[in-house]
Amino acid sequence: MITAIENAIVERLKSGLGRMVQEVKCYGGELDSENWARAIGRVPAVWVAYGGAKVSTKNLAHARYEQSATFAVMCATRSLRSEQAGRQGGASMREVGSNTLIYAVLRLLSGQRLDGRLNSFGLIPKNVRIILKNAYISNGALSVVSIEFNANWPFEALEDGRYPELVTNPDDPDYIFSQYGAQQSATDADFNTMTALILDENTGAQIDTNLDMKDNQNES
Repeated sequence: MITAIENAIVERLKSGLGRMVQEVKCYGGELDSENWARAIGRVPAVWVAYGGAKVSTKNLAHARYEQSATFAVMCATRSLRSEQAGRQGGASMREVGSNTLIYAVLRLLSGQRLDGRLNSFGLIPKNVRIILKNAYISNGALSVVSIEFNANWPFEALEDGRYPELVTNPDDPDYIFSQYGAQQSATDADFNTMTALILDENTGAQIDTNLDMKDNQNES
């Protein structure tokens, strides 16, 4: 799910930001100091990263939980002239300022459920942080602002002692266990028949009943 959400954020921003940025991608170490010179050549840019999560219990009896994760959208800009130009942009459309990107990212992502992957609140904006301010490099000053979003989605634990079942669909999250040859549990048998004993409280009569669920499903 984490990878799917990261990629969904990237794809939405790619479409929504248009020519405001040169690239939108998952974060790949661009802010490591040894990479600044290369990174500044690709800005304005947006990088998306998973920032950790908290897990809470929603229904312990039914083994239902919720993951509350943080995703950071890092907006990188550069200025060849002044700090103000780096924030507010310049005379040219290519000189996009960080203030513009902050507005655009918040506008495009806030409340988005990303094709139903998240709960009804969607992406919840939390913080806007300056993480790099006018780091001077030979061909300009690099600035980066991080916009943090909270994302929540439910998940269920396995039954005690069971492993994930065999799945063949690569889009199923549990496919990784099949892909890497991990131990798996047999698929539960279909619920096809039910045997019941009906007791008449007035007469004490007992009636044995066998219900074929499979036939009922076919009829419906």
